[in-house]
Amino acid sequence: MTPRSASDRPIRGGDLLRAACGKTLRKWRVARGNLGQAALSRKAGLPFHAVGSLERGARAVDLREIARLCGALDMAVPVFLQDLHRSLLEALQPLLQNLRDGTHASDDLSRAADLVAERAGQLLSSMTGLAGEQGPGSKRQGPPPDGSGP
Repeated sequence: MTPRSASDRPIRGGDLLRAACGKTLRKWRVARGNLGQAALSRKAGLPFHAVGSLERGARAVDLREIARLCGALDMAVPVFLQDLHRSLLEALQPLLQNLRDGTHASDDLSRAADLVAERAGQLLSSMTGLAGEQGPGSKRQGPPPDGSGP
């Protein structure tokens, strides 16, 4: 049996979230002085392979790890989560456009995809609020490394 390519496999929400989180983490790691993956893992008190696994989307991350990584990157957790939200929406856009164009589905499926995107935003917003209450408020907050603002 021939293995299916990544583009042939169904896309799951967790895959998109892990990929968006990895992309966001890498962007901030590089922007904060191009710290190596193992060095950032060590600075955050995580296993040496943790950052590499997260950046590849090979495993999920929890809010405690995000808080530790943000502390090591000298940034506030809500700033990271806002950028993660933007990355997730960017990842969803091609799928949503295909649905709207009728490439893959009906209006009902398109509405469902819009609801998923909206719910993802709500969940990240609630995590941002929670992180703001629990996270290191004194950390540097600035615009995302790509210069875009919230």
